[in-house]
Amino acid sequence: MIVKNGGDYLRNAIKSVSSFCSQIVVVDTGSVDDSPAVASSEGAELYFYRWNDDFSAARNYAISMVRTEWIIIIDADEEFTGSFKNIYPLLNNNSIGGINLPILNILDEKHTRKTHRYTRIFRNRNEIRFNGIIHEQVRPSIEEAGLAISESDEEIVHHGYNIKSTDRTDRNIRMLNTELKNKPDDHFSIFHLAQAEFAAGNTDQAYEHFNHIFDSSELSIPQNEMVKLRMAQINLNKNNIGNVRHLLDFVSCDINIEGFRKYILGAAALSLGEMDIAREMYNAAEVIQSELTDKNILSKVMSIID
Repeated sequence: MIVKNGGDYLRNAIKSVSSFCSQIVVVDTGSVDDSPAVASSEGAELYFYRWNDDFSAARNYAISMVRTEWIIIIDADEEFTGSFKNIYPLLNNNSIGGINLPILNILDEKHTRKTHRYTRIFRNRNEIRFNGIIHEQVRPSIEEAGLAISESDEEIVHHGYNIKSTDRTDRNIRMLNTELKNKPDDHFSIFHLAQAEFAAGNTDQAYEHFNHIFDSSELSIPQNEMVKLRMAQINLNKNNIGNVRHLLDFVSCDINIEGFRKYILGAAALSLGEMDIAREMYNAAEVIQSELTDKNILSKVMSIID
């Protein structure tokens, strides 16, 4: 793992993998807290790397220190909560080069959300390396090596969304802009830059980026749907209700996205005084079950319109 000022979570991260990892490598990229001391006290091999705004460079330096046949990547604010015994059989398949694991994001004390799966376990081979200075991926190099990616349901829990950091958002925006200078039409990077600008409250910039990748063939279906959701949110805040309804004229197979879609449509109807439509949307099962909807706001609105 690579770490910077992750002392609050680092100990739990290391302990979560120590039972099945024969070597634990921690690369510190400039901590001013007790992260190096925590890593050492938990038996990790500690290395230092001068941060240069490139996640792949730091990760590739870390994995260059690994001597085992397989590598698992985990961040300081994460924990492996699965059972590794269920993964062992995959390691004996010579055609498999990587294993995707689901990441469970802890959004706050009451809300969680699963994201896309990420390749977090992979063979230790020289040709398998990370690419991309931010939102880095190792999967392409595994596939280029002619190896397959397998799937596992053993989870990694991510606590990072509980840590509110303006510095982190600003850093991500800076790095994504740098990435786009090298790959100006990389829709994956544009999507993440738009999300970062949206999170920072820079909605005009976010909207411009989202509009550029609208219905992109390079993005996944959930990502394309999220583009429409974000654009609809921005239009809702500007009271452009017609645009909101046009953007959300689809049905998602993802219950979380579908619930959020109806949640926004409910807000649009409420702004127009269309109480029956608002009530129908807010009462939808998908809205109640979605991990993306704010249940506190939902409860307050329902107490008014019911």
